Amino acid sequence: MTTLCEDCDNRHAVSENRPWWRWICSKYPRLPWHDEIDAEGKWTGFDPFMLCSGINGGMCPSFTPKKENESDS
Repeated sequence: MTTLCEDCDNRHAVSENRPWWRWICSKYPRLPWHDEIDAEGKWTGFDPFMLCSGINGGMCPSFTPKKENESDS
């Protein structure tokens, strides 16, 4: 079953207003050798989490359906 990131509760709030290919997943921290700050103390431009679109080709084992928003009810 293909999982849709837009229906997942793990999508990080920081990426909510980005295009879908730039969403990041709060379940998958960036690999340690891709640090956000480089050895000289400069920001590398990488997010602290992995992109949703790159996690297991749409078959995400950490998919969690979005919770209903309490304010909507």
